Amino acid sequence: MKQKLTKITPRPRKIYEPPKGYAQMLTLWKNYPMNVVFLQPAYGDAGYDFFSTVLANTYYMEIAHQRKYEECYLKMKYKKDMNIYEQNVFFDTPSSAACHYNEFRGVLSIDLSDWPGLEHSAAFTRFLSFVSNNKENIHYLFSIQTDDISKAETLIHMITQIIPVTTLHMEMPETRYLTNFILASLKEMHFSYSEDFPEFLEKYIDDIKQHDFVTYDTMQTIINQLILFADIKEGNMTITPDYFTKIINKSTHQSSKMALHKIGF
Repeated sequence: MKQKLTKITPRPRKIYEPPKGYAQMLTLWKNYPMNVVFLQPAYGDAGYDFFSTVLANTYYMEIAHQRKYEECYLKMKYKKDMNIYEQNVFFDTPSSAACHYNEFRGVLSIDLSDWPGLEHSAAFTRFLSFVSNNKENIHYLFSIQTDDISKAETLIHMITQIIPVTTLHMEMPETRYLTNFILASLKEMHFSYSEDFPEFLEKYIDDIKQHDFVTYDTMQTIINQLILFADIKEGNMTITPDYFTKIINKSTHQSSKMALHKIGF
């Protein structure tokens, strides 16, 4: 039984109009929290970490008067190589997080990337039993990182026999979203930028993509470099291509010096 996939490209900024699938999911989640399977590329997070946190926060806003945040949102990974003791710890963690309530109620984010192809194992059967026993109290967010969606179909099908789920295929963020993420962050920090900087930044990001894995975390690292090495004391708050290059080079040089220092040079 094949699942219908909805493609979305999530972005962690409200300054720009979010992609349609992302906005629809947030609207649906606010009115009716659901169980979701997120399919991501095998080589990294395509926005699941951020998106799952947004969904959990949206849910928490409705029940904040009842429980603490950490009592109703957990992120976990169910690993294929866990022994019985480690499995027991995994399944006991939600109730432990609930503290004196002794029953977890909220959003449980679980990484199942280890399990495509191992769905009929005893360990995964035990996991399905846990999901079934707690389906009235928990909204499940499952993450599966794979380059072959067909390998995850059996796993998803087995989950749908227990609880209703919506399946989303998350793609890596496009350059324009990554660019907008940095530009929006600069504005929030009261930086300005020259007219030619956005085009320069897009090309810079495209160049990075040629040889590196690029995510929003990569963009946050660049933002951190700008904050740390910009000449704020001198009142230089306008980012130009030359100024940006100078800052990045300065940061890279400093990082290299720190690395040499750590190994004794």
